[in-house]
Amino acid sequence: SGRWSGAVQPIALSAALTLPALGLLFLPLLVALPSLYPWADSGQMAASELMQAKSGWLNVPFFVGRAVAYFAAWSLLALGLRRLSAQEAHGGKSGRGLAALGMILYVLTATFAAFDWMMSLEPAWFSSIYGLLFLAGQAVAGISLAVMGLAAAPPPGLPHSGGGETTVPSPLWGGPGWGALLQTFNDLGNLFLASVMIWAYFAFSQYLIIWSANIPEEAIWYVHRSGGGWQWVALGVIGLHFVLPFALLLSRRVKRSPRVLAGLLLCARAFDLYWLIVPAFYPEGVHFHWLYPLLLLGMGGGWAALFARQWSSKLLAAGRERQL
Repeated sequence: SGRWSGAVQPIALSAALTLPALGLLFLPLLVALPSLYPWADSGQMAASELMQAKSGWLNVPFFVGRAVAYFAAWSLLALGLRRLSAQEAHGGKSGRGLAALGMILYVLTATFAAFDWMMSLEPAWFSSIYGLLFLAGQAVAGISLAVMGLAAAPPPGLPHSGGGETTVPSPLWGGPGWGALLQTFNDLGNLFLASVMIWAYFAFSQYLIIWSANIPEEAIWYVHRSGGGWQWVALGVIGLHFVLPFALLLSRRVKRSPRVLAGLLLCARAFDLYWLIVPAFYPEGVHFHWLYPLLLLGMGGGWAALFARQWSSKLLAAGRERQL
């Protein structure tokens, strides 16, 4: 495992343990399914032969069942990793085997969740790369969260890298481990660079394949997102999500202090999701409602509170173990 994995693990696990609560936030969507998804509206389903052909997959009972299965799988995986992490901290069995299997499970379930929850907003459209593009975006968001968490509260007892003690103080814990934390930031900066490049690769590959095929059922998705002002949103996503971070991450200095960039990329992720989702409802032109930022702040703030509670409990436990 990389040098950064031990520092990032508590943050990632704290975030994963919020998934059961996130399942509750999904419940209001189930009430509004006919308003959100054309295939869930009986009138639109009856008028479209294409949607009828997909009704074996796109139907309300199966959709709800899959959503329950996704959240159940993610929650059980998070709880299992927490148990093995606690055992490993006391010299018990390593959780690497479950983590490897869990990664495969998560990639599969998150891919189908992206198909169900986002791609099926426009059921006539399809793309085999869409799930991978969504996962690449999640990787960017996950690394951003790890960087911001480490910057706010680096874990105690981080091993010192290199000879001698650094004179740079830790913002919370102090001590020579701050030198290793700078190297951890550098490693995460390299992961940042790789993840934004992978995201750009998948995004461009999807566009190139659909553009070269020139099939109306596929091209309509980009038609909805390339006119009426949506093209400027797309350019903003490209700039914030790839061009700017790619240029900045070529600098070692930025890699070793990527906190501001992490915040920028989290904003870019929200901007990207806005471009992916909202044109499905307003293809005629850019649409903005005051509820968009309000819901983002409300739901994001609720999640952040749950995450902070999990994260702070792990910091306190680590501090007690260090004292012992």
